[in-house]
Order: sequence, then structure tokens, then C-alpha cells
Amino acid sequence: MINKIAVSLSLTLLCWQTLLIQSFRFVRPRLSLSRHPRRGMATPSITDWQSDLRFSHVDIIVDDLQDFIQKWCPRLGMVPSNVQTWGGPNDPTWSEFVFVFDQYTGALIFMVVEGKKGAHVDILNKYGHGAIYRLCFKTDDLEACFDHLKATGTNVTNLEGEPFHTFQNVLDSGKRILWLEREGELSMEILTAPIIDAGCEKLRQEVGLLLSTTAVTKSSTKTDEAMQHKRWHFGLGAVAAVGASFLVGVFVGRASLMFPKRS
Repeated sequence: MINKIAVSLSLTLLCWQTLLIQSFRFVRPRLSLSRHPRRGMATPSITDWQSDLRFSHVDIIVDDLQDFIQKWCPRLGMVPSNVQTWGGPNDPTWSEFVFVFDQYTGALIFMVVEGKKGAHVDILNKYGHGAIYRLCFKTDDLEACFDHLKATGTNVTNLEGEPFHTFQNVLDSGKRILWLEREGELSMEILTAPIIDAGCEKLRQEVGLLLSTTAVTKSSTKTDEAMQHKRWHFGLGAVAAVGASFLVGVFVGRASLMFPKRS
């Protein structure tokens, strides 16, 4: 009789152990997000800067701005802004460009640039029509970002490649934008978030782009459904484990009564 009870308890404990392991697997991915970087990985920053960089858009260089916009915005179902101008005939860089927005969320997807003079003409000649030549990010605190980049030894310049030695140089340029040293053929820039966001809002209003939360709502709904699905699986697993342990206990108990150990 004692042996039967011991077997029953062992099986019950095994079921509960399985349940706990599955519970840990469900929770562990969330806990791992707060862990320190894995061994062998460099820390994300060597300064006290708390990065708030997020992706803004990509830049595309073209040889005919109007032709590109008229062809591709209808095909992609996106909304172009009115044509904007950077500089003028007497400036080092003179360009025309258009912001292209998602028609549902109003998010800035990419910027199309046609160079008239200077840096963007050089880019067109180097990469050719239709090339994606730059990744653009944005930050709420450009000065803190600048200080961090300088501390890490990163060269920060204006559009023409002239270095910014201090943040005052950035302010004196009249553009709160940082262009980073090139990594091979990769070009990156960091914009001031409140400025680019306000500019995008103004441009959206100019073209009558009415924002819809439909896309955002759908995305949020899908995420909620996925989490609910995980919870259901976890709950069913827990019920199954408890039920199995109960049935095993009952079965072994009854078996011990029906087939008592013969002396």
C-alpha cells in the first residue's frame, strides 16, 4: 500500500514539475529583456547617454522628382507632400524634395530628392537614379546625442561634410541635423524629432491628409489577440497538468484498493 501511495505522489509531483517548467518558459522571454548584455557583447554605449533614437525615413535620389512622384505614389497608394526646397542657386547645396506619407497612418515613409546643385547632384552622379542613399533617425535631444557621438569619436558634419566641433557649430548652421561619418557607402543623419514631426504635420495638413487610426488599431488588436492566444495555451496546459495529476492519483489509489498487495 505504501508503495502505491509513493508512486502516486511521484507521478503527481512529476506533473506539477512539468507545469512549472512550462510556466517558466512562458515567462522567461519577458524576463530576459531586462537582463544585462550577453557575454561577449559590447555594451550599447560608453557614455551615460540614454538613446532615444528611432527610425524616421530613408532618402531616395532621383533625376526627375515629378516623374517619380506621379508614377510611384499612385502605385503604392501613398500621399506626396508639396515640393519643398533646400537652399537656392547661391547656396552650396540646392535641392527639391518631397515627403511621402502612408495614406492611413500619416507616417513618413521616405523622402524623394532631386539635386539642383552641390551634394545631391554628386550623390545622383555617384549612385544613379532611384538609389536609396541615406538612413534617417530622429531624437528628442539633439545636443545630448551630439555629445555622445563626439565622446565615442564619431565624426559629425553638415550636409557638405564640414565637421561640427561643438554643438554651437550645429546651431550656427541653421539646421538642427547631424550627418554622421560614412561607413563604406552607408550615409546616416539624425534629425531633431520635434522639428521633423511638426514639419510633417504641417505638410500633411497642406495636402489634406486626414489621418486614420484604423491601421494602428488593427496592429494593436493583432498583438492583443496573440497575447490572449498564449494565455489560453498556458491556461489549458495548467488545467491539463492538474487534471492529469488528479486522475493518476485516483487511478493509482483505486488500483491499490482493487489489487491489494499479497503478503
